[in-house]
Amino acid sequence: MRVPCDRCTHGRVADLSRESPALTANPRQVDRSGLADRAFQVPDWACVAPLTGPPGTHLSCHFRLAIEPVESVHGPTSPCARISKPPFQEPRMQLSNALQRFLVQLRADGRSAHTVGQYERHVRQLALWVDGQQMTDDVQEFEPEHVAAFLASTAALCRPDGKAKRAGSMNALRSSLRGFFEHLERSDVIERSPARVLRMARVGPAPPKGLRPDEVERLLATLVADPAPAARRDHALIAFLLGTGARLSSALALEVGDLDLDGGTAALHELKGGGSMVVHLRHAARPVSIAATSKTAATRAPR
Repeated sequence: MRVPCDRCTHGRVADLSRESPALTANPRQVDRSGLADRAFQVPDWACVAPLTGPPGTHLSCHFRLAIEPVESVHGPTSPCARISKPPFQEPRMQLSNALQRFLVQLRADGRSAHTVGQYERHVRQLALWVDGQQMTDDVQEFEPEHVAAFLASTAALCRPDGKAKRAGSMNALRSSLRGFFEHLERSDVIERSPARVLRMARVGPAPPKGLRPDEVERLLATLVADPAPAARRDHALIAFLLGTGARLSSALALEVGDLDLDGGTAALHELKGGGSMVVHLRHAARPVSIAATSKTAATRAPR
């Protein structure tokens, strides 16, 4: 309902029907008791003529809003005033605090310790560069040009020994920054990610490098000739890797029960991306695995 102004004859009124259940459809039957204790949302242009209390008491006195007097037909002291809310200011969040929240979220998402550590190293590189440039560490102040300046700096392009980083390493750094700022955007910490314009460099896959057959024979012969226990261990490990093509982390996680020497297979449970698989032992790896398994089973305490 729109309540007419008692003083203003120029049509400016206050729309109180949305917030005041006490107001009726008839402007002349308005219940004015207790209006000062209710919270009204007054529009931008509102007439705040007396609706409560003795003459001279204005409704504007009961609003906790910023009231800016404006010139009108009534003069600068007119009860018709422009009413506006104070601007909302987001709380500041430092880069270090934002990083700690991001790391907690990564662990909650089940990311590996290696992945979490890489994100942390890359974002801390950015933080050190920001500190050296004497820039603000408020994440809400970061713009795309700030992220670009960091990636074009020596701190990002060079390794600790001063040599230039490879293109793949720079792509990993870009990916970490994009993931970090996109998380802040999804969490409503910042309005838009300053890393949104980053693009990855085109990098071709590196050609695989392997050992020639003669190099494999020399390596195994060297380990066999060494009587030290560590050499026997390394001989069994390298022969297993060569015979199965398994990853090093998968081979190191093997248990005695994972080997089926009669069937010539091994069960791998530590794979990249999770899961498990069964691999076949090649001829050269089977006798070495049998010898290593027998010695391990004889020295290991029963579970």
